[in-house]
Amino acid sequence: MHVETDRDGELPAELRPLQRMWRAMMADHLKLALGGANRRGFDRKAHLDQALAQDWIEGRARAGVSFETVCDFCGLDPDYVLRAYRSAAADPDFDMRAYWRRDKRRVA
Repeated sequence: MHVETDRDGELPAELRPLQRMWRAMMADHLKLALGGANRRGFDRKAHLDQALAQDWIEGRARAGVSFETVCDFCGLDPDYVLRAYRSAAADPDFDMRAYWRRDKRRVA
């Protein structure tokens, strides 16, 4: 799905809330995939949620809306998001909790 933007690259006003919703869904999956199980300690459901999120991002999920489609809905490049995810996942010092706290302060 490709949505036309205006001259400034902005979405039409009626589509902006939908894009924010899809971006929130993407952020939730990235948080789960990068640190969901660690955030809650050892918990079987947390580890399952983390594995499902990782499979969805890596394209191994068999059902639902694909990672690439959600990236398109978000207005994000799926290759860039995947590279950034893999970089963070490969970094042994990456702490999702610290990153999320820093990100929340930046937005506020």
